[in-house]
Amino acid sequence: MSCTLRRARSSRFVLTVAVAATLSLLSACGGSSSPTAATPPTTQATPPPPIVVSQGSTAIAVDYVAGRFFTTDRAGTLDVTVDYTFADSRLIIWIARGQCTGELFIAEQCDFAATSFAGSKPRKVSVTGAAPGTYTFIAANAGPRDESISHQVVLTPTVALAPVRSESGSSASTWWRTPIRSRR
Repeated sequence: MSCTLRRARSSRFVLTVAVAATLSLLSACGGSSSPTAATPPTTQATPPPPIVVSQGSTAIAVDYVAGRFFTTDRAGTLDVTVDYTFADSRLIIWIARGQCTGELFIAEQCDFAATSFAGSKPRKVSVTGAAPGTYTFIAANAGPRDESISHQVVLTPTVALAPVRSESGSSASTWWRTPIRSRR
């Protein structure tokens, strides 16, 4: 083999090794022969925490209904939990849109978002897709004896916004009551 041929092969060998080494270094540094689109970082929004928007307790005589207004400033799911003293009590629970007074309730003019006619204690009622606004928690005691109840309304917002107004406490003045015997 001639010297010229050996030098040419040797030069090609050196060139091949140099190209391979360069490509190896580029790939180790994250370089590539074809550009790739940058992927934006993904952010997952943390859902807003649940908020207690109403809670309290009251006594309800047999054949009476009691109600309490509460307001939310954001949309979401309202989860209502009602506990009471006696397991055999026949309580009926409503969540009405707007201010449902005792007079409106007796006249059957309330817009009910949810109702629970039976169940074990504690009773649970939910309103999904509840719009911001005023609502009324209503409980009726169908017997067999006078009852004491406590309730808690929790809003799980669909989006975070300004704070919600909350009604809480156990003051009897925040409740309305009316007998249900006069109901048609």
